[in-house]
Amino acid sequence: MRLCQIYSKRLRTGNSHRERTQSQESKIRLLGRWQYDLYSLVKLKETELATLYKRMTIDEEMYYLSKYAIRDKNGKEVPDIINVTLNRPKVYADEVIAAINARHSRPL
Repeated sequence: MRLCQIYSKRLRTGNSHRERTQSQESKIRLLGRWQYDLYSLVKLKETELATLYKRMTIDEEMYYLSKYAIRDKNGKEVPDIINVTLNRPKVYADEVIAAINARHSRPL
Protein backbone atom coordinates (compact mmCIF):
# COMPACT_ATOMS: atom_id res chain seq x y z
CA MET A 1 0.00 0.00 0.00
CA ARG A 2 1.44 3.34 -0.99
CA LEU A 3 2.02 6.16 1.49
CA CYS A 4 -0.61 8.39 -0.08
CA GLN A 5 -3.18 5.57 0.14
CA ILE A 6 -2.43 5.11 3.84
CA TYR A 7 -2.90 8.82 4.51
CA SER A 8 -6.03 8.85 2.40
CA LYS A 9 -7.46 5.98 4.44
CA ARG A 10 -6.57 7.71 7.70
CA LEU A 11 -8.19 10.94 6.59
CA ARG A 12 -11.38 9.18 5.51
CA THR A 13 -11.74 6.90 8.52
CA GLY A 14 -10.07 9.03 11.19
CA ASN A 15 -7.68 6.20 12.12
CA SER A 16 -4.93 8.41 13.37
CA HIS A 17 -3.17 8.47 16.71
CA ARG A 18 -4.84 11.84 17.21
CA GLU A 19 -7.93 13.14 15.48
CA ARG A 20 -7.13 15.80 12.92
CA THR A 21 -9.05 19.03 13.00
CA GLN A 22 -10.80 20.51 10.01
CA SER A 23 -8.05 23.10 9.56
CA GLN A 24 -5.38 20.38 9.44
CA GLU A 25 -7.29 18.43 6.83
CA SER A 26 -7.76 21.54 4.73
CA LYS A 27 -3.98 22.01 4.66
CA ILE A 28 -3.63 18.77 2.70
CA ARG A 29 -4.48 19.43 -0.91
CA LEU A 30 -5.82 16.68 -3.12
CA LEU A 31 -3.91 16.52 -6.42
CA GLY A 32 -5.50 13.44 -7.89
CA ARG A 33 -7.41 10.39 -6.78
CA TRP A 34 -4.54 8.97 -4.66
CA GLN A 35 -1.99 11.74 -4.91
CA TYR A 36 -1.54 14.28 -2.15
CA ASP A 37 0.82 17.18 -1.85
CA LEU A 38 3.66 15.40 -0.03
CA TYR A 39 5.16 18.68 1.18
CA SER A 40 1.93 19.43 3.05
CA LEU A 41 1.88 15.93 4.53
CA VAL A 42 5.46 16.25 5.75
CA LYS A 43 4.84 19.69 7.25
CA LEU A 44 1.71 18.41 8.99
CA LYS A 45 3.63 15.48 10.47
CA GLU A 46 6.43 17.82 11.61
CA THR A 47 3.93 20.00 13.46
CA GLU A 48 2.40 16.91 15.09
CA LEU A 49 5.82 15.73 16.28
CA ALA A 50 7.20 19.14 17.32
CA THR A 51 6.64 18.57 21.04
CA LEU A 52 8.33 15.17 20.85
CA TYR A 53 11.39 16.67 19.14
CA LYS A 54 11.53 19.43 21.76
CA ARG A 55 11.51 16.83 24.55
CA MET A 56 14.17 14.78 22.76
CA THR A 57 16.40 17.88 22.56
CA ILE A 58 15.98 18.52 26.30
CA ASP A 59 16.80 14.87 27.08
CA GLU A 60 19.88 15.02 24.86
CA GLU A 61 21.12 18.13 26.66
CA MET A 62 20.65 16.37 30.00
CA TYR A 63 22.43 13.22 28.78
CA TYR A 64 25.46 15.10 27.47
CA LEU A 65 25.56 17.21 30.66
CA SER A 66 25.21 20.67 29.18
CA LYS A 67 26.07 23.45 31.61
CA TYR A 68 23.28 24.23 34.07
CA ALA A 69 22.48 27.88 34.84
CA ILE A 70 19.92 29.11 37.34
CA ARG A 71 17.49 31.57 35.76
CA ASP A 72 14.91 33.92 37.19
CA LYS A 73 11.25 34.05 36.19
CA ASN A 74 12.10 36.27 33.19
CA GLY A 75 14.61 33.78 31.82
CA LYS A 76 17.74 35.80 32.69
CA GLU A 77 20.69 34.17 34.42
CA VAL A 78 20.97 35.02 38.10
CA PRO A 79 24.34 36.64 38.93
CA ASP A 80 26.62 35.71 41.86
CA ILE A 81 25.45 32.09 42.09
CA ILE A 82 27.52 28.95 41.72
CA ASN A 83 25.91 26.70 39.11
CA VAL A 84 26.51 22.97 39.47
CA THR A 85 25.87 20.41 36.76
CA LEU A 86 25.17 17.02 38.33
CA ASN A 87 25.74 13.72 36.55
CA ARG A 88 22.50 12.07 37.75
CA PRO A 89 20.72 12.19 34.36
CA LYS A 90 23.75 10.63 32.64
CA VAL A 91 24.05 7.86 35.25
CA TYR A 92 20.33 7.07 35.08
CA ALA A 93 20.34 6.98 31.26
CA ASP A 94 23.41 4.72 31.24
CA GLU A 95 21.69 2.32 33.68
CA VAL A 96 18.58 2.20 31.48
CA ILE A 97 20.66 1.62 28.35
CA ALA A 98 22.63 -1.15 30.10
CA ALA A 99 19.40 -2.81 31.26
CA ILE A 100 17.98 -2.74 27.74
CA ASN A 101 21.20 -4.13 26.22
CA ALA A 102 21.43 -6.88 28.84
CA ARG A 103 18.01 -8.26 27.98
CA HIS A 104 18.21 -11.44 25.96
CA SER A 105 15.33 -12.72 23.91
CA ARG A 106 14.44 -16.36 24.06
CA PRO A 107 14.87 -18.33 20.85
CA LEU A 108 11.74 -19.74 19.29
